[in-house]
Amino acid sequence: MFSDDVLETIFIQEETHRVPLGYQTIMVRAVEKALDTFMDTSEIGKREKEGKNAVSQ
Repeated sequence: MFSDDVLETIFIQEETHRVPLGYQTIMVRAVEKALDTFMDTSEIGKREKEGKNAVSQ
């Protein structure tokens, strides 16, 4: 889930105000899901998970 700072940066953009609120919500959720999927399947995401697992053990 995006932090409040990230959401504020997205919604402060003037272009965002031209899009109906319902579509804004759909797009934010779609981008969050896409980023989660990317981080789960990419080499960067795999390395990040390995690093977190090493720290938590």
